[in-house]
Amino acid sequence: TSPGFTNEFIKKFEAEHGAVSQEEKDALFETEYIRDLENHSRIYGLSRQSTRILDIFAKMQIIPAKPLRSNKQFIVSSKPIVRLINTPNATLEEGSLELWTTLTPKLAVSFVNEKRSFNHFILDDRNVRHLNKALFNQSIASASKSNSLLSSLLNSR
Repeated sequence: TSPGFTNEFIKKFEAEHGAVSQEEKDALFETEYIRDLENHSRIYGLSRQSTRILDIFAKMQIIPAKPLRSNKQFIVSSKPIVRLINTPNATLEEGSLELWTTLTPKLAVSFVNEKRSFNHFILDDRNVRHLNKALFNQSIASASKSNSLLSSLLNSR
């Protein structure tokens, strides 16, 4: 059935926005067309971000990070943003939450709310592992130039 598309609704719509062709009116009562409308609505909704969240991100500092040792590297994953927090239930606005994503095997970035006096992070082996493990555990798919890194992450689950 049509979700709210009645003849009254169509008349009201036409009065406010102009004429609708007969072909468009007929489509409003077709199941496949309604399914397409619902899917497009979901996609549109996902593409529109809250201005509150965008304002918070605009105030955040982006800090690049690289591994301390040259033989260490980051993975990439299907869910590329990981939340690292020092406080349970932390929010972006509080400043104790850090968002991380990896860009290349040797480059990650952090989004932090608190202004830092430094302009980059050098991550020791433990922190590289922590970030890789968090990305790996939350994702459906992960990739790396290193098969041994992926194997070790798989075995750590």
